[in-house]
Amino acid sequence: MKKSLPWIALFLITACNQSPVPREMSALEVMGQINNDFCLLVDIREKGSFTKTAAPSIWIPFTDIEKNQHDLPKLLPSNIQDKTVVIFSDNPDLSIKACQLLMKTKYKCNYLKSFSDWENNNLPTRPVTF
Repeated sequence: MKKSLPWIALFLITACNQSPVPREMSALEVMGQINNDFCLLVDIREKGSFTKTAAPSIWIPFTDIEKNQHDLPKLLPSNIQDKTVVIFSDNPDLSIKACQLLMKTKYKCNYLKSFSDWENNNLPTRPVTF
């Protein structure tokens, strides 16, 4: 038992230092979560880089999330404590990074692969006005 204690300690230290890993969700799965009021869909694309978005989403550019990472509650609606935030952009790596920032602040977060996944499933969209 004494020989295994250092290995257990090393495992725990390593596990605690790793960033949380969000889960990729399909567009249909996200829509089901929205219909049951289980998640909030957030478009993190930058202003001017798109002309339409998922109809039920809110828009918070990634740069705002990154800039305000220590005060994220001011960017998000106050009624989402029990919901999962689902992030999307045209870059899955950026979506994962945004999720990791949110998860550090104790939000539950997953990501949609891309907006094109949403469109390819003929889910509702709306034009964007800035």
